[in-house]
Amino acid sequence: MVDKKKGKKPIQKRRTGSGRGSNGAAVSMAGESPGKTRIAIQGYEGSFHQMVAQLFFGKNVEVITCPSFRDVIRIASSKKESDGGVMAIENSIAGSILPNYNLLQNSSLKITGEIFKKKFDIPQPPKYQDVFGYTIIELAEKNDKIFGITPAMPSGSSLKYMMEQMPNRAFDVGITEQHAVTLSAGMATQGLKVFCNIYSSFMQRAYDQVVHDVAIQKLPVIFCLDRAGLVGEDGPTHHGAYDIAYMRCVPGMVISAPMNESELRNLMYTAQLDKTVDPFVIRYPRGEGVMPKWRTEMKEIKIGTGRKLKDGKDIAILSIGHPGNFAAAAIRDLKDEGLNPAHYDMRFAKPLDEEILHEVFGKYDKIITVEDGTITGGFGTAVAEFMIAHKYAATIKMLGIPDHYIEHGSLKELHRECGYDANGIADAVREMMREKISVTEKV
Repeated sequence: MVDKKKGKKPIQKRRTGSGRGSNGAAVSMAGESPGKTRIAIQGYEGSFHQMVAQLFFGKNVEVITCPSFRDVIRIASSKKESDGGVMAIENSIAGSILPNYNLLQNSSLKITGEIFKKKFDIPQPPKYQDVFGYTIIELAEKNDKIFGITPAMPSGSSLKYMMEQMPNRAFDVGITEQHAVTLSAGMATQGLKVFCNIYSSFMQRAYDQVVHDVAIQKLPVIFCLDRAGLVGEDGPTHHGAYDIAYMRCVPGMVISAPMNESELRNLMYTAQLDKTVDPFVIRYPRGEGVMPKWRTEMKEIKIGTGRKLKDGKDIAILSIGHPGNFAAAAIRDLKDEGLNPAHYDMRFAKPLDEEILHEVFGKYDKIITVEDGTITGGFGTAVAEFMIAHKYAATIKMLGIPDHYIEHGSLKELHRECGYDANGIADAVREMMREKISVTEKV
């Protein structure tokens, strides 16, 4: 098209197509800008993420916004290599864009649409969610009563693997946590063993159904609470801080937490047994475990039993769930200082292992509890209640999520902030044993 007044081609305007993103904001697809490198991100035109990306990459880079990552891949794949190619960035969050800049510097920007992932030379521990996803298939292949339910979290919970292999026995019911719980309860009335997988923070939405449709009916629904504990950058809306506290007060509820992948498999195996007749919570965190070789033989765990990992002197650490690994690391660090805490992996917040607790309170007068949940009403509170009920006298220090909202940050940063990473646990032992350390230094 020629401009009749000047006899020149007009500057080509940016072509846009409107839509609605997942956050409800208008989106647009950027058109061609010859001579510029293009980077596609998920987001909308004029968003904070686009501005940060544009500032970071500079004026010679065009940031193309797309309503979804699927569109990012489509745009990246559709651009011809002669046009300069498009670099696809997976996450629209500004903090996730910046680390990918090295891809721009170190690549030829060929068109693949591929999501870049870290590669390791040695086997790495799996994510807890993937251990769940593969283990439920193993169990379901041997037990035709097993079904899986999730409310719009098939990928995040890894139930997608079962949905692919056993589409008639695993269901995504959409963003309806209440329905997911009640459906699980109905299926349990027919003798089925239902693994209802919901993020810990989202289970709060279905609490009424947990109480009325499951617990009062004494139905053996298995609640797998993914993202239990701190979840990192997703922040206070997604931290799974409260599930131990809000489940512990429900009569008949079993509450467990695995320290590692093998323990998760064993708890899942135990929960699906016909002899398990109570509602059963298995809570586990976001992220990786600790066992690269995690496909261990599954064994039954007697409900309400913990395990002694290490004997000690003067002080005992009682942990539940994944933070037990932080406690183990702290104990190794304290060895050179002459401190020797005992360590118990309690496994269950309800029912508690009373045999272990009688041993602990009979032998140690200094006790530290460690959990990846709120201190208020949590596992440590349950231990203190036991102490009072049985008239023991000991000094207890509870480590966990404090009684205020925890903001965004990496898991390592937040664990440190809350004081229950390895350094925080070691500091708590030193503080409780300060008198002993003082005496040792004088000698």
